[in-house]
Amino acid sequence: MRYHIEHAKYKYGQVTITGWLAGETAEAACEVWAESARGLRIAAAVERTEREDVRDAFFPGQAEAGFGFCIRFSWEERQAFRLCFGEGEQIRRIRTSPARIRREGQIPDSLRALVRQKLKGETKEERAANPYDTAVWDSSPRQEIAAAHSVKFSIVVPAYETNPEHLAEMLESVFRQTWENWEICLADGSAVPVLERCQDNRISEVLAGFLSDFRVKYRLLPENLGISGNSNAALAMAEGDFVVMLDHDDVLAEDALSCVASAIRRRPDLDFLYSDSDLTDPDHLYCYNPLYKPGWSLEMLYSANYITHLSVLRTAFLKNLGGWRSAYDGAQDWDLFLRAGEQTDRIERIPRILYHWRAAVGSTARNVEEKPYARRAQLKAVQDHLDRMGICGRAGFSDRDGTCIRVKLSGDISKEVQLFCAPGVEVSPKAANELRSWASLPGIGVVCPRILDDSGRIVNQGLLLSKDRAVPLFAGCCPGTADSLGHTDWYRDHAAADGLCYSVSRRVWEEVGPPDASLGALAIVDFCLRAQAKGFRNLMTPFAEVRRNKSPAESFDLEAYRELLRKYQA
Repeated sequence: MRYHIEHAKYKYGQVTITGWLAGETAEAACEVWAESARGLRIAAAVERTEREDVRDAFFPGQAEAGFGFCIRFSWEERQAFRLCFGEGEQIRRIRTSPARIRREGQIPDSLRALVRQKLKGETKEERAANPYDTAVWDSSPRQEIAAAHSVKFSIVVPAYETNPEHLAEMLESVFRQTWENWEICLADGSAVPVLERCQDNRISEVLAGFLSDFRVKYRLLPENLGISGNSNAALAMAEGDFVVMLDHDDVLAEDALSCVASAIRRRPDLDFLYSDSDLTDPDHLYCYNPLYKPGWSLEMLYSANYITHLSVLRTAFLKNLGGWRSAYDGAQDWDLFLRAGEQTDRIERIPRILYHWRAAVGSTARNVEEKPYARRAQLKAVQDHLDRMGICGRAGFSDRDGTCIRVKLSGDISKEVQLFCAPGVEVSPKAANELRSWASLPGIGVVCPRILDDSGRIVNQGLLLSKDRAVPLFAGCCPGTADSLGHTDWYRDHAAADGLCYSVSRRVWEEVGPPDASLGALAIVDFCLRAQAKGFRNLMTPFAEVRRNKSPAESFDLEAYRELLRKYQA
């Protein structure tokens, strides 16, 4: 018998433990339960889950994968209990207590080394590095927690039939903030107040304590107004300088408000701030799938709502925008961010994970198909923005899954737009049209394609400029996939293109000046940085593809590259 305890939590009088359990064979009947120190079974809810990684590690080729478990039961904090695993007459017992779980955040497991050896790859809670932290052109370096000053945050929370435990954890994450000048504006569209829906007295007591605090404004709405209507009802109660958008079942990092306050202290004119984020499991036992975001990119927002959470807007600015619009429910934040970007450029990204998005059942954090109406609202949000901006284009999903939007531009392409290709690079008429169409838009500088090798894998989707080297984005990945930087099929602003193929308008060419041939392979990097310095946005479109097995970025002279970056940093 093999077992592994992955996560353990004690909160609001309830123990939650997850892990996996496997017998000598894939079909062996194994059981997990809890018992008191005296050996009496404790009433518990046990859920078995699919764990393909365990099957592949110990029973390759087998069909059975239900090795995961989650056990929940109520217990007193100071009373010891035993977690038990059994296969036939073989039983393993692990003695612990809720107090120890709370103190250590885990139950020690002697199989941890074996698990890391057998289950290859990173565990769910281990995170990929954030490449934007070391990017030269990221204007938002990590900040220390700010010293206290007068900015006040209104945390706007729309609620509807919220799980009481999830609501309590959300509120607790606010009460634990290192920044103390805040208020919670909670508009509840539920048919019955949350305290009346609590079946657990302990959670009821916790919620009652939170909701009675003078900083919490709780309003039970006469009816459910939908996500936008409930959000606007919460916004109407806001009296702070900035609004912090928080869903009713998500969790803030403890220093979230302090980090936002620090950014505002450095740039008091900011209207809109957002941070990196990740997902947390339904029980908030662990975090996974970090999303590291670039600086503000209107074109990336055409592909997906990459901003999501944490989002903070100046209260007066948000109210002037009219708040959220019910016609876009399911993509109401996406629509709001597009409208915000039309009105201000005082936008900053905070490169820290400050928001944990709960992947609960029914949440779009799990799957957009959980809310099919959201897909229609997403297309409407992007299309209406294009129409307001006078951009001749049609928004549609680029794949059957509806995970990414593509904007097909139409109309006459100016002859003032040129396409440049290195010798031996072939560009199809469709790809050439895609590149030249985007280069013809106002504000766009250098437009580059996705570069693929002969096997169809990505060679380059624009360059990320770190202090030591130029990093080709998504190199080695397959198109149509996603990682901690988002989806490969999103439009992206890039620091520099690859010189294999790019398009640029005559206006940009004349204002920036031609590439400096004396720089050799670095000429295109210099050209893109000059365009960026002039206020143009360099763009990569994944819907134009060219073939080449090697990126010229690999041949950059390191010292010349560093000298070029120092020039623009100065």
